[in-house]
Amino acid sequence: TGRAVDVLGWNPEGFFVWNNQVTIPSVGSINMDENGIFRFNDITYYVPSANSIYANNPTRYQSQKRVIVRQASCTLTQYLGQLKKVHRGHAITGILFAIASAFQDFIAPTIKGFPMILLYGAASSGKDQLSHCLRSFFGKPQSVIALGSKKSTGKAQIREFAQFANVITHLSEYRIGDKETDEMLKGIWDRNGYKFGTIESRVSSDEVPILSSALVTGNDFPTDEALITRFLWEEMHKDKFTQEEKDEYNKLEDMAVDGISSFMVNILLKREEVERRFIKESRLWTEELTVRPAFKDLKSRIITNHA
Repeated sequence: TGRAVDVLGWNPEGFFVWNNQVTIPSVGSINMDENGIFRFNDITYYVPSANSIYANNPTRYQSQKRVIVRQASCTLTQYLGQLKKVHRGHAITGILFAIASAFQDFIAPTIKGFPMILLYGAASSGKDQLSHCLRSFFGKPQSVIALGSKKSTGKAQIREFAQFANVITHLSEYRIGDKETDEMLKGIWDRNGYKFGTIESRVSSDEVPILSSALVTGNDFPTDEALITRFLWEEMHKDKFTQEEKDEYNKLEDMAVDGISSFMVNILLKREEVERRFIKESRLWTEELTVRPAFKDLKSRIITNHA
């Protein structure tokens, strides 16, 4: 009795599947055999991309092979401290966004959506490097989806958000005035995928879901008010750096060479505590932010995103 694991990341049976091991909250990690098979609660699971016959195949499961646990060469405190030193306050929002993304499967239904993060600024302001650092928590970062290139359709872009569960997807080159992109992004916050017909009957349909969070970068910023309220905004204006700041940047790069996804394993092991405390903590922070001057008279969705 068992099934194939089609989507890496969080699975509803209660485990997070990497391409080289499985993380079970409050329990620990278990390994797969060379065929990509593991057992949990007396059920057998098969991870096709983890099968050793595809290990050296350059065309099969390239994206899945990036979702791996790699042991960090530093501590989480050291890494986050260096991330803050290099990216200043922008790192704080990014870190919280990355951690929340690991639990978005139950956060999104609770708050009826899931915040997106916008890293806005000129070239060489560090947007892409910050994105790379955050996505590295989930293994080797996936390829970036360029919104401006129009190489893929809106449906193809949405499929990227169904490929992995509880990870981050990077959408780059946001451009103002593209209503199709704006509507797609609003749908991602709302967790609205797209429906397609099936062969069961003339009226039957299935849906491609939104399972991962959106990190957007660009030199433009949206003007659609409904879209604006769905973002956590980080305006990264600094694009001139001293030699000392460049050295700190390189130090951050060196810390991530071996990978940092082992940090996320330890975070995922705390899932039961996060689930137990989330609603209470979210409501407390919503109340706290509502009375702060900076949030006074803002749309409730903006407050919810930050809470």
